[in-house]
Amino acid sequence: MQKSISSILMLFVLLVFSLVMTSCKDDEPEKFNMTFSAATLTAKESDTEISVEIKLDKPAPSDITVKFKLSGTAYDDVRAEAEDDYADYEVDGEYDEIVIKQGATAASIKLVPYSDDVIEDDETIIVTVTEVDNVNVIFDATQISTVTLAQEDGLIILLEWPESNSTNGFVDMDMIVRIGETSNSYNFIITGSAYRSVDIEYEVSFIPKTYIGTNLGLNYTNSTYGVSYTYYDGTRNNLTFTSTFIDFVAGAAEPESSRQVFTGNYTLANLNKWVSPNYPTLIAQTFRNVGGSYVEFSNITTPASGSRNVVKTTNEFINSLYSKTRSNSIRQYTIPEKYLRQF
Repeated sequence: MQKSISSILMLFVLLVFSLVMTSCKDDEPEKFNMTFSAATLTAKESDTEISVEIKLDKPAPSDITVKFKLSGTAYDDVRAEAEDDYADYEVDGEYDEIVIKQGATAASIKLVPYSDDVIEDDETIIVTVTEVDNVNVIFDATQISTVTLAQEDGLIILLEWPESNSTNGFVDMDMIVRIGETSNSYNFIITGSAYRSVDIEYEVSFIPKTYIGTNLGLNYTNSTYGVSYTYYDGTRNNLTFTSTFIDFVAGAAEPESSRQVFTGNYTLANLNKWVSPNYPTLIAQTFRNVGGSYVEFSNITTPASGSRNVVKTTNEFINSLYSKTRSNSIRQYTIPEKYLRQF
């Protein structure tokens, strides 16, 4: 009888302990693991959007606000403005946070890359989660998602002339690219190349191929473009120069045999050192963008005198037409050696 009572008491204690433990487990809040869907991503400057997804291992019990920060060699528009630099992309939505909605298992940070008129090395966008407003969400603050932002495809315009020397004279040329609705109307300078040196015998400009959009009423994908080749300074009376148009795809320039090359000739009568901030220029050569392809290249027209208009042009100088935060100036930059060797 004594043994039976002891057994009953022991069973009772075990049942109570089991109930207590079960109650404790029921009181513990549910935990959620949060990670990036991909540690690495790739994109091009011409892409419409880059999506960096953050995910949970189970549906969110309520709206969860996730704070994040951006870093890397590519600059977003906010960072670029703060550091007085050029922006490479912007955030579509709240700059530093997203919300995973109740019942959802993921949300995406939307980044919009900028097309631009610069040939450059690959850049990186690094996304890091810094804060979550739900203490039951577990995340690794050291985890990152890295986007590699690659150079976009486009058209290279290469202006070249003979080396300066004491025998034949020295030369300094500049190149300016405008956009306009007809071959006789060019009001907008979009890019150019203007090195102030007789030690360099070339100028290089780049126009993205896949950019589709408008600015100041002009449609860049179906428009005529005009190029000015200015004999800025020099002493050479018989100046023969070439303009070469090169397709640039997937980080590689097309073979020399496929390039379109044109020749022009200036004399000292075409010498025209310009200093006006309005950059009035004579259109020496035209081509068209038709649905993203550059076609219909004209021959180079040589003016009887000068290499720029004497009449002041109107409207805005809008370099670059692609990025909202580009400054209004023809920018001098160094083309990465890996690309320069291809020209």
